[in-house]
Amino acid sequence: METISLLSDFGVSDVEIELDCKTVMDAFNSDVPSSTEFDTIISTCKYRLSYFSDYLVSLVRRQEGMKTG
Repeated sequence: METISLLSDFGVSDVEIELDCKTVMDAFNSDVPSSTEFDTIISTCKYRLSYFSDYLVSLVRRQEGMKTG
C-alpha cells in the first residue's frame, strides 16, 4: 500500500504491478466482499489503484531455482 501511495505522490499515472502469488492475484480479481484483514488490505490497494488513470495487476510465474528473500 505504501508503494501505491508513493507512486501517486510522485505523479505517476500508469502503474503495472506484477505479483507472483496466485492467492493475491485471485483476491485482486474477486468482487466477493469479505471481512478478513487480508481482504481489507486488498480492498484498500484496489481503492488506491483506482485513482490512477491506468493500472494493470498481473501474475508472473516464479522461475525454477530463483531464490526468494
